[in-house]
Amino acid sequence: MRSVKTSDESGRKHTIDQGVKNYFGAIIHLEGMVSEILTRTSTQRGTNARVRHCSLPAIYKEFKMIALLANAGGTLAALSSDWTQNTPLQSITLYLFFAGTVAMGAGAAYFLLMRNNVDVAYRSTMVCAGLVCGIACFHYFKMTHVYQESGGQFPTALRYIDWLFTTPLMLIKFPLLLRLGDKGKKFFVQLVTLDIGMIVCAFIAETSPVASNEWWGFFLVACVLELLIVATLYTGLGSAISSAPAPIAKALNTMRLFILIGWAIYPIGFLMAYGGLGEVREIFYNVADVINKVGFGLAAYWGIEALSHSSKQAA
Repeated sequence: MRSVKTSDESGRKHTIDQGVKNYFGAIIHLEGMVSEILTRTSTQRGTNARVRHCSLPAIYKEFKMIALLANAGGTLAALSSDWTQNTPLQSITLYLFFAGTVAMGAGAAYFLLMRNNVDVAYRSTMVCAGLVCGIACFHYFKMTHVYQESGGQFPTALRYIDWLFTTPLMLIKFPLLLRLGDKGKKFFVQLVTLDIGMIVCAFIAETSPVASNEWWGFFLVACVLELLIVATLYTGLGSAISSAPAPIAKALNTMRLFILIGWAIYPIGFLMAYGGLGEVREIFYNVADVINKVGFGLAAYWGIEALSHSSKQAA
């Protein structure tokens, strides 16, 4: 069962009343149109021009308006923070949005606080890790609000906006950790371009009718771009990673696995829409996001810390 939010009851009551008035007003208007059509077609069957303005497209528009009003009214029934008031899947999804917000915020705070504890050369990597989690924390806060207040509507646009900002920041940690200097600009541009193309194509596919040509086409293009990102990390940067200091090389190898395996979760989740598993997919995405973003940053930090440790022991 869904509970209606009780805060600001007077404003919400006014909104509901207005929605009900509009809803029944549209029904009355539609009823009048149908009556007029029936009357005209029974008395003037040969005069098509006079009933043209009350044709089926006009009726369709009225039905569409009623559907929109009914949907708007439905979104007022927000999900409850009480576990028992929603369906089990809705409550799990909602609580994971809450947990994701906290986890991303904690990750952001941790990485930014640890920035001054690492060598100056690697502080930009820690800032990137903090920004990834900080941006994700903000978006998860917004997604939690949208999901709860809309009664369980998926915040797809916000999720893709989050990925559009955070995934490039994750990828540029590779050239930053390798300290390639001017040579790293090529990989920086290549990785970011491929990543933005991947996110944009995936979003177009996501917002297309399921199983349509656009849905499959843009999804496959996004998958190809993701494979090109993986290829760049394993071939283009492979020799640079192999020649890096052992702790950094180990960290980068772990980070590559996050991209290879961790990011593979998202195409799998995308395909869940084909089977009508929307709620399960959101759970899938929320867990994967925390692991991939916070875990990715931790792998980089531990590599930097291990390098610092080994340098001190050598000294």
